[in-house]
Amino acid sequence: MIGATPAGGDGGGGDDSIDGQGSVDISTFQHNIFAPAPIDRDQLSIENMRSWRIDATHQHLYKTAAYWGDKVLSITDDPNDVFWLSQIYFDTGEYARAINLLQHQGLVHTSIACRFLATQCYIKMEKWSEALEILGEDNQFAAQANQDEGVIKASIVFKNLNNIQRAKECFIEALQIDIKCYEALDALVSNSMLTITEERQLIDSLEFNKQLVGQDATFVKMLYQSKLKKYDNIEAQNEIYQTLEAKFKLENADLLYSRAEIFFAQSRFEQCLNSTTQILQRDKFNLDCVPMHLVCLYELDMKNELFLLVHDLVDQHPHHAVAWFGVGVYYYLIGNMAEARRYFSKSSTVDSHYGPAWIGFGHSFAAEGEHDQAIAAYATSSKLLQGSHLGPMYIGMQHLQQNNTLLAQKYLTSCLLLCDKDPLLLNELGVMHYNLGEYDRAVEYFDKVVHMLEWSQRKNVIWETTWLNLGHAHRKLGHYQEAETYYLKVDAVAMGSGSGFGGIGGGGRGVAGGAPGGGGGGGGAGSAGTGAGGGGAGGGDGGAGGGGGYGVFGIGGGGGYGIGGGGYGGSSSDTKASALVALGFVYQIMGQLSDAIDAYHKVLAIRPSDQVASDMLQRVMEDKVRESEHEWFVSALPQELQTDESVNRLLAIREKSQSVKERLAQRLHGRRPLVTEVEEEEEQEEEEEEEEGDAEEQQQEKHVQEEEDAELGDRRAAKHPRIDHG
Repeated sequence: MIGATPAGGDGGGGDDSIDGQGSVDISTFQHNIFAPAPIDRDQLSIENMRSWRIDATHQHLYKTAAYWGDKVLSITDDPNDVFWLSQIYFDTGEYARAINLLQHQGLVHTSIACRFLATQCYIKMEKWSEALEILGEDNQFAAQANQDEGVIKASIVFKNLNNIQRAKECFIEALQIDIKCYEALDALVSNSMLTITEERQLIDSLEFNKQLVGQDATFVKMLYQSKLKKYDNIEAQNEIYQTLEAKFKLENADLLYSRAEIFFAQSRFEQCLNSTTQILQRDKFNLDCVPMHLVCLYELDMKNELFLLVHDLVDQHPHHAVAWFGVGVYYYLIGNMAEARRYFSKSSTVDSHYGPAWIGFGHSFAAEGEHDQAIAAYATSSKLLQGSHLGPMYIGMQHLQQNNTLLAQKYLTSCLLLCDKDPLLLNELGVMHYNLGEYDRAVEYFDKVVHMLEWSQRKNVIWETTWLNLGHAHRKLGHYQEAETYYLKVDAVAMGSGSGFGGIGGGGRGVAGGAPGGGGGGGGAGSAGTGAGGGGAGGGDGGAGGGGGYGVFGIGGGGGYGIGGGGYGGSSSDTKASALVALGFVYQIMGQLSDAIDAYHKVLAIRPSDQVASDMLQRVMEDKVRESEHEWFVSALPQELQTDESVNRLLAIREKSQSVKERLAQRLHGRRPLVTEVEEEEEQEEEEEEEEGDAEEQQQEKHVQEEEDAELGDRRAAKHPRIDHG
């Protein structure tokens, strides 16, 4: 009931109370910010109208509050009444009206409170330059305690003017002025403005014991520590969680969210989903928790649950970036990249500083091979999330896919300074060293990935591509037994249809490296280092998938500790086929031709159109036939002729004889053999040699015949002497 509260001045004291009518006295909430102006009217009626204004504001009857506030101001012309009427206009969204009232009274430049209120109005109107003009570039009240409000507003202004570095400095300053200013810490952490080292240094530099008393200092410090990135020191984070829960009896959404981040950091997505589900059961639209819940549903391939959640988000929060980001994640999960790109773009339009939307936007381009557009989107996310390694890492991955290895090296190595615990980053570094021919270092990085994923719940494709890359690296080093082991692991876990010796899987680019075919002139085979396979036979290189990783969308872990998963492109089946083709190569090198034939047959059973496997199968079959004939021929020879020199000479004679017989048989039946140009030239040369040999033989026979005739003539002359009749 408006006006039921006792008349007390705006600066009156006393506790909040509820009168017999059920009305709350909130007069203590509005203090005078100026010395009250002297008035001649009945003081009681003025205080009553102020009480009505306060009570109406408390009951959200803003039109009533504005009505009585205007009457009080007309009577008193008191600056305090100007401020509170402007505050009512701000609450009703009449920002320009509030600014006009403050400026008309000349209070913007004489009162800190009025200046901050005018700044907040400009921020709501997105007039960033005007807001900065009122605040000034520097904090004019740095020496005064608890004057962090202006610094916070300056941070928001700088951020929206894309001056991220200056915004970061202002947020840090606000937190140092008043360590209770959680908004500053949240902005720094959720927007990933600081690296993990900078976050810890900031918390250590805050003067908790000077600004807080007793256990409050310990309590607040531990709360803030629970907000930091969780790339490493998981045990320390667990201790903080347990202490807050046991010692301080705290169990609320923020603590559960911190626990969820720990599970997420360990890739324990089911436990993480359980924690986020508990939060959302208490607060269905806790927008701080929703992004991590979304990516857990993505990781666990829960399409239906994801669809229902994003449908509710769009209904309830159509003006929030996370709602449209969730729609983009759903379409990304089902493989509709065009729609995913559309909604990631919409999310970035709603909030141009929402980094995960830009990362998703880049992924939608990368999935379709649009490298330049993907790099542009990743570059934007890198500017926004300066403390995250994801932006530069994804740029480096794009350069790897374009075979710009040295440029990729620049980006990927810089990421190690920000985070050296991301399996995806380590996998890409392994790929980079592989492409540079540094196979030992590649194996070192791939082994680290396997060790880090040992207890994870990441999708099988992450394991498969990492094992496949290890197999390629060991094969290049000549460690064929180790390569065989990793290829067989991929074959054991991968399912579905496959492709050629290549492809992308799990968000990363695979290593390349063809292998010469084994046994009697098998030759090499190759395929695309990226893409879904293919390529031609003959001395080429192949590729395996990349490694999944933490950061597909840059969500979780304090901003930027993103999700893993299938990545953009490729699949478990692609990796399986790649492993089988590579396994066939290794068997050829090791001379196990029967095993190689089995491997190629498996690929063709999965995907009959795989040209690489088809070509290599034909070659290894020819090698197997030659090997069998050789074994039979040698076994049929006498013991004394079973030497290498004798066997090779006899085989050469046999092959030449067999070739001549085949040509004669084909000519006899009126058919010419289907031969290559090289074979035609060889055949023509052989025919010419045969003709020349026949001509020489005929000439020799003629010469011998002439000699025999001459000798016969001499014998006849001796037996019958010629009689000269003179």
